Amino acid sequence: MPLGFEYREDEQYFADLLANGSIARLEKDCFRLFDFRDPKIKRKEFGLKKQQLSPIIIEKAKGICEICKLNKGNEIDHIVPLSSNQLNKKFRKMKPIIANGKIKKVPAESYGSNDLANLQLACKSCNRKKWHRF
Repeated sequence: MPLGFEYREDEQYFADLLANGSIARLEKDCFRLFDFRDPKIKRKEFGLKKQQLSPIIIEKAKGICEICKLNKGNEIDHIVPLSSNQLNKKFRKMKPIIANGKIKKVPAESYGSNDLANLQLACKSCNRKKWHRF
């Protein structure tokens, strides 16, 4: 079942990153990582679910950051961020625009889900470093 990427190059990027280049494998094995709805909706839902998900994620990771494997984890990180402008910069070469004398960021695309498969425990340092990157 197609995941719903707006751009073919984004789909191939994630297939390369997560499924050894196979779009079929990405669709079969990684579909729970993606949710293309408005990030505002997903953030609101996450805020409501976070308290109940935290103990599950902490137990799964045994309290250790799943990124650096060194520090105690105390924050929940989305493996595939809810939204990111990284692929708009990389593939579509979008640049920030200036409107009314203010710099506006490159528009972001919606990607990640709030599914447990897309959540990991991170220490503060790793979570800040990763931010909206893949």
